[in-house]
Amino acid sequence: MRVTFISHASVVIECGDVVLWTDPWLFGRCFNNSWALWPEPSRKVILPWLPRITHLWISHEHPDHFHLPTLQWLPDEFKTRVELLFQKLHTDKMVTAFQQLGFSNVRTLNHREHVRLTDSASFYLYQEAPMDSACALTDLNLGCTVLNLNDINPGPIDRRVLRRDLKSIDLLLNQFSFATYDGRLDVETIATRYAKQELERMHLDHEDLGAEVTIPIASFMYFCRSDNAYLNQYVNTVQDVADHFKAMNLELVILRPGDSHTLGEHHDKTSALDYYKKLDDEEKRIDPTEIVLSESLEEAAKQLFKYLTDHYPKLLLSIVGRIRVLLPDLNCCYNLDFGRASIERTSNLNNWDLRANSQPFFFALKNPYGFQTLSIAGRFAIRNAEKRFLLLRMILALGNSEIYLKPRYLFSLRFIAFIARNAPSLLHQFVSRIRVFWEFVS
Repeated sequence: MRVTFISHASVVIECGDVVLWTDPWLFGRCFNNSWALWPEPSRKVILPWLPRITHLWISHEHPDHFHLPTLQWLPDEFKTRVELLFQKLHTDKMVTAFQQLGFSNVRTLNHREHVRLTDSASFYLYQEAPMDSACALTDLNLGCTVLNLNDINPGPIDRRVLRRDLKSIDLLLNQFSFATYDGRLDVETIATRYAKQELERMHLDHEDLGAEVTIPIASFMYFCRSDNAYLNQYVNTVQDVADHFKAMNLELVILRPGDSHTLGEHHDKTSALDYYKKLDDEEKRIDPTEIVLSESLEEAAKQLFKYLTDHYPKLLLSIVGRIRVLLPDLNCCYNLDFGRASIERTSNLNNWDLRANSQPFFFALKNPYGFQTLSIAGRFAIRNAEKRFLLLRMILALGNSEIYLKPRYLFSLRFIAFIARNAPSLLHQFVSRIRVFWEFVS
C-alpha cells in the first residue's frame, strides 16, 4: 500500500486495484474565506491521478473537506466514473448535493460498516455523528490497513472500538493542530493549550490504536483574514509534530505535496522538514475584512430568529437568552434576545458579550452553519456569555445537520431509525460534548 499527500486532508491511497482519493481541496479559500491552504499545491499534482482514481471519499461537509470549487472543477468523466463514498445520515442533503455536482455513483455507509470495494480491498467507516467520520482501507492480500482519522477527536472508547474493529493499523493519518478557536480573550493561554493538547492527542491515538507509523495531515492551512491572523502564531508546525514524536520515540512520516510513502519502507524526514521550515518563514497573504451595513444585519437576524423558533423549543432558546454583540467596524452594538426573538441597536459600546466585525457576524446570522464558521474561523471574541454562546452553537450545529428538536421533527421514522442505528456511538459522544460544555470556562 502507498499513500501520496496532495494537500491539507487530501491524500491518495493505493490499495491493490483500488485508488482512493480523500477530501479534495486544491485551491481557494474556505470557511467564509477565512482559511487558506498552506502550502497550496499546483493542480498538476492531481492530474496524473485522475484517470487512475477509482473511489472518492468525503469525510464530512465542512468546506475544507467538501470543497465545492474543487469538486466543481473536476472533469465530468471523473464524476461519472468514480464511486463516491460517504457516511449514512438521517438526511439525504449531502447525497443530493453530490448528485447535483454530477457524481452519479454515490454509496453511503453505516457507522462501523465494512464493505469490500474489490476482491483485494476493504473499506471501513467510523462516524462521529452527526458530522465527522473516519475511514480505513485494508489490503486483503497483504493484511495492511491505513486509518484516516481526519477531524474526528476519538476518546478512549472510540480508540478501543477502532482497534477491535480493525485488528491492526499499519499507518495512521491524523490532524496535528487546532482547527477552531472559541473566542476567549486570554488567547495566548488558551490557544497554546489547544496546540499542546493536539500533540498529546496525536501520540495517544498512535499508541492506543497500535499504529506503526503516523502521517500528519488536515492542518495544512493558515488563518488568512486581518481579524483572525493573530492565531497563526499559536498553531503547531510540522517541526513541532516531529519533535514531539521523537521525544515519545514514535514513528512519523512527513510528506510534501506530491510525496509518497509505501508501507514498510524507510523514510528520511530531513528534506520534508527543511521544506516546511522554509515555508513557515515565508510571508503569508492576509486579506482585509469587508463591511456589511446594519440593515442587512438586522434582516438576517430576523430570519435567523424565525428559523430557530420554527425548529426549536422556546424554553431552550430562552436559556440562550440575550447576547450583546459589539461590531467595532460599524461602531455600534446590538442586543440579540434569542428567547424573545428580538434585535435592538444600542450605543453602549462597553457592555458587550461577543465582539466581531460586521461581515463575519452577518455570515453567522445568514447561514445555518454560520456560527460554527465564526468559531472555526476564529473571527470573534467572547466574554461573560461563553456557555450560552456555546449552547447556541450546539443548537445551530444540530440545525445544520437537520436535527430539529420540536416534536414533529423528533418523531419522524427516519430520524428514529438513525438514532437507533447509532445509539451507542451517539451516547458517549453526547456525554463528551456535555463535558466540554461544562468545562468551557475552566
